[in-house]
Amino acid sequence: MPRRLLPDRAFPPYSFIGRGHGFPHPRNEPGGHARDLPEPEAEPLDLEAPHQCVEHLWGIDLFHHGYYWEAHEAWESVWFACGRRGDAAELLRGLILLAAAGVKARQGRPSGVRRLALGARRRFETLLATRRRAGGLDLEHLARFASRIAENADSLEAFPNAKVAVVFDEILGEPEAG
Repeated sequence: MPRRLLPDRAFPPYSFIGRGHGFPHPRNEPGGHARDLPEPEAEPLDLEAPHQCVEHLWGIDLFHHGYYWEAHEAWESVWFACGRRGDAAELLRGLILLAAAGVKARQGRPSGVRRLALGARRRFETLLATRRRAGGLDLEHLARFASRIAENADSLEAFPNAKVAVVFDEILGEPEAG
């Protein structure tokens, strides 16, 4: 397991993987783990100072520990804060797509995993045309990681009855400055 970036922040009691999978929608249903919490608010991601964006780091922690829907939510809040345009938004959109691929893997839907992972790879490859790193993460690694997810979509284990499950066998990386 990778080092926690925000070790003092508690993980939710379960990772949401969709209706009909045994756990309530975190925000929309009674008993949801985020039902009474405010929507995440984020600062825009500065690609050269990723440790200043707490929700970006939280998304990485969530992703690495099998909370794919929750990672998607964290990164989406940062994506909105970035105005959904520019290099930071492109990175975040790729990460959001990888998180959605994790949800599809938990649902046992390999075609969805493949489609989303390939979409993420395209986002990372677009950024690679002008930079090697973004948000402290190695873009070449992310593009290869997304490719491997797409290639192995049929063999990913869903863990349908687990509260939380890590379905990918590698990590995004740990953000470094610049």
